[in-house]
Amino acid sequence: MLGELVAGATGGLVLIEDTIECEGRSLLKTFVAASAHRGESVHVFGFEIPEEEFRAGFDPDVTVRLLYQDGFTDPLRWTGEAGGFSGEEFTALGVSGQLARGPAGPATVVLDSLSWLLLRQPLPAVCQALGRIPMAAASAGLRVTRILALLHGDLHPPGLVETLRSLARAVVGVGPAPEGVGSGGDAPRLASMLQRKETGKVLEKVGEGRRRREEALAAGPGVTSWCPRGRRQTRGAGESVPLPRDDRCWGLFETGKQVIQYQTVRYDVLPLSPAARNRLNQVKRKVLVLDLDETLIHSHHDGVMRPTVRPGTPPDFILKVVIDKHPVRFFVHKRPHVDFFLEVVSQWYELVVFTASMEIYGSAVADKLDNNRSILKRRYYRQHCTLELGSYIKDLSVVHSDLSSVVILDNSPGAYRSHPDNAIPIKSWFSDPSDTALLNLLPMLDALRFTADVRSVLSRNLHQHRLW
Repeated sequence: MLGELVAGATGGLVLIEDTIECEGRSLLKTFVAASAHRGESVHVFGFEIPEEEFRAGFDPDVTVRLLYQDGFTDPLRWTGEAGGFSGEEFTALGVSGQLARGPAGPATVVLDSLSWLLLRQPLPAVCQALGRIPMAAASAGLRVTRILALLHGDLHPPGLVETLRSLARAVVGVGPAPEGVGSGGDAPRLASMLQRKETGKVLEKVGEGRRRREEALAAGPGVTSWCPRGRRQTRGAGESVPLPRDDRCWGLFETGKQVIQYQTVRYDVLPLSPAARNRLNQVKRKVLVLDLDETLIHSHHDGVMRPTVRPGTPPDFILKVVIDKHPVRFFVHKRPHVDFFLEVVSQWYELVVFTASMEIYGSAVADKLDNNRSILKRRYYRQHCTLELGSYIKDLSVVHSDLSSVVILDNSPGAYRSHPDNAIPIKSWFSDPSDTALLNLLPMLDALRFTADVRSVLSRNLHQHRLW
């Protein structure tokens, strides 16, 4: 069934949903190549990677039919130069206007990625544009056969993802393969598919994936299946057989995705000359908004059956608070180097705590982290957040009216979805004593305070939002 989908059997919106563990861009490019080989023009609206990176690996027959609308070089129109494509232009009329510049005939629209747009535009506006693009193109004498959209499922709240799934004619999910399947250093992936009728009713949830997983596991270690770079199946050591024709687009395919890991950074605090210190004191302080849970600390209370920290690990401090007239003890563990981190950045920024936790808890944690240093005076809690699609959204405009001077450090992309261009993502921390994430951010924060507008730098950081 996946082979038929790649071959163009289903029109409309096709979502390719991936996660940080299993990237889906290579599968998206397989769809792109298939559309080009059918003689269609392929209009790629790219926001996450440069054009040359997207084109890499395509043969000349595909490249000649690929029209790239560059939303990566200057996505927010900072330079003011003409050309390219900005997120604000993503409307049905804006897209159809770009399509009209290409050759006549059927066309495939590719969004790389839909997540970039969703972090900068309201969901209703994006959904409206997706629904109206074919009609707007038809009114201009063009025919859009389908829209291929890459969606980073782990970057959005479940409600938002489900809304987009309900709009799609087909959803292809890319996930990890069962343990024991695949060989080599690359992690194998499994593609599953959900297809819908034009009425929106679920037509078929492909069950072949489970059967083939079982067959692969039964065959033993070292068994792989279809790979975008080769159509052969390996059984055992050195023995290979061609896959049946109807299996070419099925199952496991290996990826060369590199996992970005933190490297330890030594940050030396050197004494400054009086002249240098005087110049630095003249720099207007920007605002650094700090999340608490899983960013600076991790906590669990005594009602948790399975604590997320290793049994026997002593907490850094214990809080006793009363919630709904019931006393609750919170066992709080500080992220490694958090005290040194706060001491350093407090000299560069005005620090603000913004947590989605209740005030009675968040205030007590902030007091402990402040430790009578008066560096965490301004604080915002759950009541200052906006509840949207089951997630608490932090509106940075309540912290400071000038968003060009506001940076938020948060482990949850959903919390800053209204201001992704002001965000620095950080890996969620639970118990790793060797974590150095806070130390690694110091050089960047040191440099960022001298920029005229922090968004000119952080708006280019979307791929980092998915690392965790």
